[in-house]
Amino acid sequence: GNRTINKLKDALNKKDEQAISIIVEKELSSDINSIVSILNKLVQLQINVSDELFNTNREIYRSSEKKIYISIGVALIFALALAFLILGDNLSLIKNLEASNRKIAASEDKCRAFIKYAGDAILILNEDLRITEVNDSACKLLGYSAEELPQMKISDVMPSEEHESLSEKVNIIKKSKGSLHERRGRRKDGSEVDTEVNVRELQGQGYVS
Repeated sequence: GNRTINKLKDALNKKDEQAISIIVEKELSSDINSIVSILNKLVQLQINVSDELFNTNREIYRSSEKKIYISIGVALIFALALAFLILGDNLSLIKNLEASNRKIAASEDKCRAFIKYAGDAILILNEDLRITEVNDSACKLLGYSAEELPQMKISDVMPSEEHESLSEKVNIIKKSKGSLHERRGRRKDGSEVDTEVNVRELQGQGYVS
C-alpha cells in the first residue's frame, strides 16, 4: 500500500540498503510474486494462443493443400479425357476422310477408264473451249495424239466455216445445259469427217463433248 511505498522511498533517500532489503523481502515480495505469477500466466496464455493459432493455420494449410491437389488432379483428368475425346474424334474424322478419298479416287479411276476406252470420241473442254482431256477414240477420229489435242481449242478441229456458228451453239448449250447436233470435224491431215456431237455443260468446269 501507500505506507509501504513511503517507507521504500524513505529508505531509498537514506540509501539504507538493509532497510530496502527488509521492505522488499517482507512487504513487497508477495506483491512481486503475484505480479510475476500473473506475468507467467499471461506469457503461458500467449504461448497457448500462439500454439492454437499455429495448429489452426497448419490445419487450414493442409486442408487448402489437399483441395488444391484435388483440383489439379480433377483438372488434369478432365483435360486428359477431353484430349482423348478430341483425339478420338480427329482419328475418326481422318479415317472417314481417307475412306472418302479412296472412294473418290476409285470413282475418278473408273471415270477415266470409261472415258479412255469408250467407243465414242470424248473431249473435255474448259470454259474457254480449250481441250483439256481426250480419249483414245477421239485421237483415232481426229488423227492427233493424246499430247497434241490438249494444246488445242475445239475450233482447231473444226472447218473454218463452222467457226461462225460456234458461239451460237455455246449459247444454246449454256441455256439448255446441253445440245445434240451434227458438226463436221477436221482431222490433222486436213480431211473432214461428219459427226453427231452430244455436248453437256459441266457446272462451272466447262463442257464434255
